[in-house]
Parts: sequence; structure tokens; C-alpha cells
Amino acid sequence: MLHDVQFPICPILVFHAGVSECARCALLARAVLHSVGICLVAIWHGGREGAAGTNALHCVGSLLAIMCGHAVVILVGFASARNGVPRWHRIYCIASIVLAIVCGLELIVSQAAFIVDYSGIPGRIALYNIMI
Repeated sequence: MLHDVQFPICPILVFHAGVSECARCALLARAVLHSVGICLVAIWHGGREGAAGTNALHCVGSLLAIMCGHAVVILVGFASARNGVPRWHRIYCIASIVLAIVCGLELIVSQAAFIVDYSGIPGRIALYNIMI
């Protein structure tokens, strides 16, 4: 739950100066939606062991967490270029997005082809690089 509390606060504190009000609001909205998604994933379990009906809430939560989390990474990456953040941070932001796209595509292909259900692995890879 610490991640859910700190994730919306940290980008706003770090990129308060030099970023427009509109960009800060967009950043905050996506960060809050990411935190809501993390809470949905934590509360309702998905997969085969999930109860009927809770799998949909788990999937919506994971979609919010992954998509909005990476949107925050993209916005922070753009803002960091203007705020004098080191180049390695921008490179990490780009690598994080590429890794998420690869894992997302792999997840879609494995689910569409009914390959062995290991969907948790690429899903976690796509999400945990946001938390770093």
C-alpha cells in the first residue's frame, strides 16, 4: 500500500518546477488511476483461482495500473528533458516503455494462442519496471 500512496505524490513533488499546470494535472490523474489499478489487482485476484466475476475487476485493475503507470513514465521522461535530469533517466524511461510493449504483445499472443497459462510473468515484468 506504500506504493499506492507515494506514487501519485512523488512525480508532482519532483516535477513541480518548470512544468505547466496542465501537465501536472495530467500526471496526477494518471498516477491516481495507476494507484487505483494496483488496489484493484491487490484486492481481487485473477486467473484460474479467482472467483467468478472478480477476474474482470482484476483485469481492469491491471489495465489501469500498467497503462496509466507507463503514461506517467512517458510524461516524467518528457519533463525530465526540460528539468535537467541526467540522460540515463530518459534512457531508462524509453527502455521501460519498450519492455512494457514487448511484454504486452507477448501477453496478448500467449492468451490468443491458448499457450500455457503463464500470463502472470509478462504482466509482472510490464508492471514492476514502473515501481523501480
